[in-house]
Amino acid sequence: MIADKHNLIVVTPVYEDVEASSRLFAELSARFKRDVFVVAVDDGSVHQPLSISHLESAGVDGVLLKLRRNVGHQRAIAIGLGYVSEYIQPAQAVVVMDSDGEDLPSTISDLLGKLQAQDVDVVVAQRRSRVETMRFKAFYKIYKLFFSLMTGRAISFGNFMALKAHAVRRLVAMQELSIHVAAAVLASKLRTKVPAGSRREVCRAVQNEFRRPCIARVQRLDGICRRCACARGNRLRFDCKPFCSRCCCGHYP
Repeated sequence: MIADKHNLIVVTPVYEDVEASSRLFAELSARFKRDVFVVAVDDGSVHQPLSISHLESAGVDGVLLKLRRNVGHQRAIAIGLGYVSEYIQPAQAVVVMDSDGEDLPSTISDLLGKLQAQDVDVVVAQRRSRVETMRFKAFYKIYKLFFSLMTGRAISFGNFMALKAHAVRRLVAMQELSIHVAAAVLASKLRTKVPAGSRREVCRAVQNEFRRPCIARVQRLDGICRRCACARGNRLRFDCKPFCSRCCCGHYP
């Protein structure tokens, strides 16, 4: 259970990467001491399963949600946020970040600082540059173009974000969250601030293991923004029907 003494709650999915996630836990512990509580979601890892001892050895308070099968990156985050929503207090803030080492813990303080504004519910870290292959970048550009065409909105951020308690509860109530976290934030109508953020290079093998192909994400966007897509289709006079078709975890405290 998440105690009131923790002002910061970090939700991070982990899949077959004990080394990088352990490094993240140690960095969070060194930077935020006992003020941080980590909700680690092991997304059905088989070869490198995460255990609560990895959190304990890093000296960080936390809980491990161990999924019985692999459900995917976005759904793992949704499960973690669902757990947090049951215990979070109004004064606590939540940060969602990847565990592969690309999201920098040093950026968290900047996100939390901007989250203090009264007119902000979510602060997302905008990518300055992607550390990817040319093939990945090409597909990612197609993905963003498709998203913009169908919804009339641009998407320039990923999963790295800070949220207030009421924002977490609102997102958890949205069925779109388990499909695409960033798009769910846009669809939620929450007041979102997008400052620039930095991401560091990670091992290519980890990226290939952990990420789904861009084209798979494009295919899954139909369920997230179908209302926006229908409205967009009516304005642009094209048939949107082809695009608008429409837990397994155990807790280890």
